[in-house]
Amino acid sequence: MKGVATTTQGLEEVTIEEIRELTGKSAERVHLGLVKFECEEFDLFKLNFLGRSLHRVIVLLLEEHFSGLNDIYRKTREVDFSKYIKAEHSFAVRAKRCGIHDFTSVDVAATVGQAVIDSYMEATGRRLKVNLEEPDIIVRVEVRDDNFWVGIDTTGEESLAKRGYRSFKHPASLKPTIAYSLVRLSGWQFNESLIDPVCGSGTIPIEAARYACGIPNMKEVKLYSMPLFNSEPFQEFRCKYKPTKRKLRVFGSDINERYLRGAEENAKLAGVDVTFFKADACELPLDYDVIVANPPYGIRMGSPRKVEKFYERFAANIRRHDAWRSAVIITARPSTLVKYMGEPEREINILFGDLPAKVLMYS
Repeated sequence: MKGVATTTQGLEEVTIEEIRELTGKSAERVHLGLVKFECEEFDLFKLNFLGRSLHRVIVLLLEEHFSGLNDIYRKTREVDFSKYIKAEHSFAVRAKRCGIHDFTSVDVAATVGQAVIDSYMEATGRRLKVNLEEPDIIVRVEVRDDNFWVGIDTTGEESLAKRGYRSFKHPASLKPTIAYSLVRLSGWQFNESLIDPVCGSGTIPIEAARYACGIPNMKEVKLYSMPLFNSEPFQEFRCKYKPTKRKLRVFGSDINERYLRGAEENAKLAGVDVTFFKADACELPLDYDVIVANPPYGIRMGSPRKVEKFYERFAANIRRHDAWRSAVIITARPSTLVKYMGEPEREINILFGDLPAKVLMYS
């Protein structure tokens, strides 16, 4: 089979490496936020169960050029959806459209939805139920310029980025998939010390510890109920799987005690052992192997002058310590950081929510 996985725009390389590690299969970037790979059914389960940089894992059913909505309908109807959807299942189509077209995403969803219904009726003589709010099966379709693809979402409505352990919500929290990707980009080894000196609700150190211990995702996987898949191997693997116990040196510090209490609560729910403590990131002795940080960029700090001063002091503190091997910092104010930290060895443009940001890597 072929699969596609969605991820954070700009961090596709982390997802490609993770797919290789978990499945042994190679993957390639299709465009920003999307990678494609060859797979077997068990690979799809493992990516949902253990994938950390992925948002969705989708079975790719169709990938074609098209000349209009009628063409999309005709080509989609040729797919035998009875292999993927049970007669008692309801379904919904979630469509995304990129480029200039004389139709909308809603038009695409309606067209593909009708094609699925007609294809199923032709194959089985039964009409599928549509449930736009809580479907059993989600059909994903993406139209990009004059190409489109159709697939079955094995992840379900809720993204894998929603880990389930974040009972405490930080006002400017970092998406766990991004936090994990920053850790991977740092090259952190499990025998090294790692700190986030502006940890907020603790997402970066928690994701580092979950990665090191191999703690799986907390959500159910849609593959269990699909006719295509035999769920017994998935259930057996899940029952036998045991995370790895490791003695880790993973730390998080923050100047805000309420955030630290929230971080400790999140770590407990995530099942990891992270050491949190109160400290000023601009004065804390940074005698650690790896620094991974998401410093504030304005909303939490008020005036631009305060932000500027913080970045100046934070960068000066990092530079005056030479114990660290790698520092990875994500910021929506890259020019301010570079002004005081110097040019990074490497930088990556990403989307931090809807906000353009950069990951800056130093060593």
